[in-house]
Amino acid sequence: MPQNLLKNILLSIIILTITACSTSPLVPNPPQNTKPANNLPSTAQNGWWAARFGIKWDKKNKEPDWYIGAFIANEIVAPSLEQFKQEISLWRFHRRAARDNAGHQFSFLFYSSPETAKRVYAKIKSEQILAKLKQAGLIIRDSYDNPETLNKPNIEDTSDKSWSISVQKAWPYFIMGASQLWLELIKEKGKSPATLTQKVAHYKQVTKLLRELWKEEAKHAFFHHLNAIFSYAPMNVRF
Repeated sequence: MPQNLLKNILLSIIILTITACSTSPLVPNPPQNTKPANNLPSTAQNGWWAARFGIKWDKKNKEPDWYIGAFIANEIVAPSLEQFKQEISLWRFHRRAARDNAGHQFSFLFYSSPETAKRVYAKIKSEQILAKLKQAGLIIRDSYDNPETLNKPNIEDTSDKSWSISVQKAWPYFIMGASQLWLELIKEKGKSPATLTQKVAHYKQVTKLLRELWKEEAKHAFFHHLNAIFSYAPMNVRF
């Protein structure tokens, strides 16, 4: 091989090597149109969402029909919890009953992505028993947060603001366990019957049994062991 040609080949190899070491590795261009549909936040951004059920409360009835909460939890909410349990990191139930515009209301709150919230809401709305309860006038309304607006992204955002921030952040884990316990006790009382009339009677009986269980066992099974976790420290009790 001629000496000049060999020199030219070696020089070309050196130039190519230097160039390769001084440039960044090639990376693919970012995909186009990556903005989530409907201007939804990224699904990596989780938040709190709620499904609320307004329950009939006749003025002549001094006490609300508490059994409907157990009915809703087991027949309307539980199927969504089971289907989306891998996508919901925190959840809980909430009850309230006051003679105001909101009245008697049972709520299901959960912490997930907006996309999961959309699927949970769709599943809840598709439950035939929800339609039957509304047709019977036992549920007078159902409402859902807007998954396109993330208003409560923080773990503590549904906790009581009068609590210390430490308790606000930790409390959702506690109340999820309590809600799970209550739901398991409902399931343990037997399979729900077929007709709406039979279901109403079933959940009335279940609620009666759970109220009796709470009266007899709450002191030791719940309060004693919770107090033990906190080293039996004194507490101020106010209801």
